[in-house]
Amino acid sequence: MPGVDRIGERKVACTSETMYEGIRAFKAVTTIVSAAVEEQYG
Repeated sequence: MPGVDRIGERKVACTSETMYEGIRAFKAVTTIVSAAVEEQYG
């Protein structure tokens, strides 16, 4: 995903030019993570 970098085993960092883009990136990352976890533990 553009602007998102993996910085650790379970950590990512987001870089954006505006807060609006940052919030959208955060929502996208949390949606992806939620979908992955649901399959394993749901």
